[in-house]
Amino acid sequence: VAPWLSGYKESRGLVTPTNDVLMEYVFKGSAEVLSREYTPNRVEYEISSASSGSIVFGIGYDEGWHTADNRPVYEYNGLVAVDFSNSDRIIVLCYRTPYFYLGLIVSLVTCLVLILLLTGKKLGNRLETILK
Repeated sequence: VAPWLSGYKESRGLVTPTNDVLMEYVFKGSAEVLSREYTPNRVEYEISSASSGSIVFGIGYDEGWHTADNRPVYEYNGLVAVDFSNSDRIIVLCYRTPYFYLGLIVSLVTCLVLILLLTGKKLGNRLETILK
């Protein structure tokens, strides 16, 4: 039971020895998750931390995960993990498809090449002849 699972790796979850399924687990330090807000490609956690530490979320790790404040996101047993400090109150995880910008550039260059091919002089002359 996790908000997102990786499309590239097998499913994982936070399950206790008594078969309770957790949405998040503090494995270093001391903190409590007060609330969660899920929106497409974004999860906002409100936490109350008594010390610095690390928290793992019941979200399958994928390299597209990052935080809104650019703190490191890392894999912990196949799940998303983040370090926090005792002054942190909000942790925002965001997801962007890996290589999105590379795909956008390739698509734009391809469209530009197609436009140049369609408006080239030879093709322009052919279209002019056909339309007459």
